[in-house]
Order: sequence, then C-alpha cells, then structure tokens
Amino acid sequence: MQILNAGTGFVLGHEGWGSRWQNWEHSLPLVKGDEKPADEKEAWELLRNPLPPASEDIFFASLRLQLGLADTLFHTNQGYGSLGFLEKQLLSQALGLGFFQQQNPIVRHTVLRRRQTLEEAGMLEKVGVDIHPDPHAPASIYSEVNFNGLGLRTNYPFDRAYEAAEGYTSELQKRTHAAGFMKSLLLQRICSSFASGRTTAERMLQSRGIRR
Repeated sequence: MQILNAGTGFVLGHEGWGSRWQNWEHSLPLVKGDEKPADEKEAWELLRNPLPPASEDIFFASLRLQLGLADTLFHTNQGYGSLGFLEKQLLSQALGLGFFQQQNPIVRHTVLRRRQTLEEAGMLEKVGVDIHPDPHAPASIYSEVNFNGLGLRTNYPFDRAYEAAEGYTSELQKRTHAAGFMKSLLLQRICSSFASGRTTAERMLQSRGIRR
C-alpha cells in the first residue's frame, strides 16, 4: 500500500499531514469494524486525508460540494473547527461502527471480489433472498398491513413530520446549495425512527448558525 501511495497521496493520504491510514496498528481496528470514531472531529481527521472521490458515495459528493473541493483534490488541511454547520451534520453519518469498515482506503484500493462475483465463479454457494413485500403475491396476503403499492402507509404524526422536514429544507435551499443533501439526511433519519429524526432536529436547532 505504501508503494501505491508513493507520489500520489490519494491512496493513504498526504505523507506530511499525519494520515492515520499510514499506520496499520491505528487503521486496522477501523477496517475490521472493531472501532469507530469517538466524535465528528475524529471522523473528519480520518476523512480529510485522503478525501474519497465524489463518485464513491453521495455522502462524499455532498461533503465535497459543501466544501467546494474539486474531485481532483484528495486531501485538505481545513480543520474541524472551521467547518460549517452542514458539514458537521454530514459527518455524524460517519460515526456508525460499520462506516469505516466499508469506506476506507484499504478496501478502496484493493481488488474487492463481491459475493455475486464469487457465486458466479462457484467459490461460494448462492444464497436465496426473500423480498418483502413480495411483488408477485396477491394483495390479500398482507391484509393486516397497510401497503400502498410497495410502500408502507404512515400515520398522521409521521406525515406531519415529513412535511415539516420538506418545508424546512425548501427554505434552507434558498440559503445554501447543499440543502438538497440535508433534505435527504433529514428524511432518512425520520424514516429510520421518530427518535433519530427528533435528535437530528434538536441538534440543528441548537446550532448558532448555518454556513452559507
């Protein structure tokens, strides 16, 4: 990996900026999924050097867009304290235990053989997947569940929360070009659970300001 990084910096990060990924003892627990960042500040230190390309995930695309970083730049010396509100909100997505297990330069620059590839090569037994709801099942089979096509019907409080999130992000979009990604974040949190949606809203309301 050090050879791949020589003269580039986009593999393991800029050598002069102390990338954690260049020290296997520090990076291995993250890659294995045994550790996660303690907070958004630590997550930013892991992401900013090297900074993944926008094509890797919408998360990185939105982060680059908000920071105004071209896709040809793979590291930044911008500290966590200088980040705006939206950037810090986005970084909260990187605090999950499995985030850096999937999104790390070790996996990104190593040949990754996916399960489908291994199954087609006969190296793994194929595993069946049950889709729910079954698109071919009669409507009567889910008589106790309120489906609308393939979508699950929601109750009135959920609908109100969803409408409020859409209205808020529509107004926010008048101030910042990254509001579209914030809309996706908020709606995903609300769809995850009422608790996560409320927590996200409270954190946003406690902020002192929003970066334009």
